[in-house]
Formats: sequence, structure tokens, C-alpha cells
Amino acid sequence: MTANPWLITLHLITLFIWVGHLLLTPRVIAYAVSRPESEREPLYTWLRRSWNLLSPAGLVVLATGLLMLFGVGWPGDRGILDYLAPRDNGAPTYWYITFHVKLVSATLLMLWDFWMGAQIFRLSRGAAPRRAWALATLMALSGALLAYVAAWLSLSALGLGMTSRYVGYGLVLLAVTGGIVAGRKLGRTDSRAKYMALHGVAAALVVLIVILIIARPLAFGGDTV
Repeated sequence: MTANPWLITLHLITLFIWVGHLLLTPRVIAYAVSRPESEREPLYTWLRRSWNLLSPAGLVVLATGLLMLFGVGWPGDRGILDYLAPRDNGAPTYWYITFHVKLVSATLLMLWDFWMGAQIFRLSRGAAPRRAWALATLMALSGALLAYVAAWLSLSALGLGMTSRYVGYGLVLLAVTGGIVAGRKLGRTDSRAKYMALHGVAAALVVLIVILIIARPLAFGGDTV
């Protein structure tokens, strides 16, 4: 599908801004919570303003992505039908798989962004950060996606079609369990560790999206979807 060049340019520019915000802000939060109380307020003020200014870039990314998805481009494009056609001559299409992984990854990144904003505004009011299940759930879902796609990409490239599916399912269960346990443990403290964990998971999701964008179609090894 060929998108309007101005639309895709706006989409990419705002994507770079938003990704930069997602990667930088958790590190600043982690630095802020480790400083003495007297030094935190200027950092919290910067974080509030930064989040208010840069977080809406994610909404622009979503809006421009949906416009391209629904066929705002050159005449003859089928829009979303090009992405949702699951098979071509019986085999899963590369764009079908890429679209769904990108969609889930972007949704998780938006949830991470909202959770991060809630943390910033609670910290700036002097309240304790929200703990427990929100962080644990996000870590479990993100870990599950990363584990499954990593197993599927690596093993499918070796021609292990069904094996890659079952290994992926096993890793999903491990990742969900690990994400819940780690999220609960990190959520019990106000240490910088959980914000650094946010930075790491966001970076991994971004890398996953980039790999799927620039990678050439793989030999999927049979029924892997």
C-alpha cells in the first residue's frame, strides 16, 4: 500500500519524537526519585511539562497510522484489506504478521506512556507511586509478546514451523509469570529500578517494531500464525 508522502512523513516525525520521549523520560524519573527531596521538585516540574508536550505525539502517530491504514493514499489502495488478508496462496503474508505485531506493540507502548504519566503526576504531588498490578500486568503482556515473537522469528527462520509455535507458547507462559512476579516485586518499592525496567521494556518493543519494519520477508516455515 502506498501512503500519501506528507502523511507518512508526519507519521514518522511524530513517531521519532514519541519514541525519544518514551526512552528518555523513564531515565529522568529514575534519576529524580534517587535524588534528595530538596532536588526533586525542579525535575518533577520538567517531567510534567515534558509529558504534557511530548506524550500527545503518540496520538498523532495513532491518527496518521489509522489514516494510512484506511486507505488515505493513492487511488487503487485497498487500505486495511491489504493488512487483514491473512493468507496468500495458503501461506501467512508478511504484512499481515507485521501489522498485528506492530499494532500490539504500539498499544502496549501507549499503555506504558499513560502509566508513566500517572506516576509523574503522583510524584509531583508528593503522593506515593501506584504500585502492584498495573506495572505487573504491563510487564507480563510486553514480555509475552517479546518472548513469542523472538521464538517465532528465530525458529521459523530455521524452518521449524510448528515447533516455533509451541516453543513460543511455552515462553509466553514463562514471560507472563516472570512479568507478574517482577512487576509486583518492583512495585513494592519506590526505587529507580522499576523506571529503568520501563525504559528497558519500551526499548525492546521499539527494537521489535524496527526489526519488523526493515526485515525482509522470512521463510516462515509453514503454519506459524
